[in-house]
Amino acid sequence: MDANDYRYSRQTRLPEIGAAGAARLKAAHVMIVGVGALGSQVAELLCRAGIRKLTLVDPDVVDASNLQRQMLYGERDVERGLPKVAAARERLLQINSLLEVDVHATEFDAAFLARTGLPADVDVLVDGLDGLDTRLQLNAAAVAAGVPYVYGAALGMEGCCFTVLPGETACLHCLLGSPALHQSQKTCAVAGVLASTIGQVATTQFTETVKLLVGRADACRREMVYFNVWENTQFALPVMRRADCEVCVKRRGETGTAAAPARSRLLCGRNALQLQVPPPAPAFAHLAARAPLDSIRSRTEYHLERLHVFEGRQYRLTFFSDGRVIVDGTRDEDLAHALLADALEAS
Repeated sequence: MDANDYRYSRQTRLPEIGAAGAARLKAAHVMIVGVGALGSQVAELLCRAGIRKLTLVDPDVVDASNLQRQMLYGERDVERGLPKVAAARERLLQINSLLEVDVHATEFDAAFLARTGLPADVDVLVDGLDGLDTRLQLNAAAVAAGVPYVYGAALGMEGCCFTVLPGETACLHCLLGSPALHQSQKTCAVAGVLASTIGQVATTQFTETVKLLVGRADACRREMVYFNVWENTQFALPVMRRADCEVCVKRRGETGTAAAPARSRLLCGRNALQLQVPPPAPAFAHLAARAPLDSIRSRTEYHLERLHVFEGRQYRLTFFSDGRVIVDGTRDEDLAHALLADALEAS
């Protein structure tokens, strides 16, 4: 037995996995959209399971409020102001140096799909998101491409998981009228969440993903699994395919999110605004070339974070290569734009 076989021997001994399943895992490629609480845990579990490649998509940086439940990250990542995808890749490669990790520090939206699209060889899409509109876009992309999609959501003490098998099961769009989906329209920042709720959803998503990767789609649940970790309750909710579903039945590809990117967006639970700077990337390119070195707090190929004093107060601005800017320290859009203009002029 070589070192690699020994590493995964406890997993391979399982009759549900076996040598054939281990070989499938070794060749597998999974895309995780959203590398926060759910996505980071699923990413670590898949990394430890020995898959070939992970593609990670997330627009945010690591924040101190993430550390209570987002297992891949630590205080040093907050201090360095790293994008989640960069911090995740760094940690995942420490766990498994043979893993391929492709990262995108950007929003998952229509622009991303037009510019980058889904990887041609991706086997499964995993949902680590916290917004309904983005989930619907991911669901529509999965159905259109015929790629299985593993949905998960967690809030407070409650969580749920559902596996979408294009052409076989209902899709997320079919669930819009179901009360089971309402929790995903709230946020952890408002309602809170227990870390064990996240853990139970993430491990369920991971298990469903492994079933798909080893060729056992027949073992995936056709119902939505719902549970409450505090009350120790769990049950399955039947999900019926809607005859009029625009996505999985009529195949019109509708997502319910045709709007253009907003000029600004409040970041939930933070005293911060995200600005979209048109056209993409000029602010990032400008700062990368001209920002005073003593003003730069953190820098990677995906972002540049700098401190800027404006009207006697210090603010933190994070510039991304896709044209986004996060302004920490205010929720006032006019002030945020004034800060951005002043920072660019001073550079």
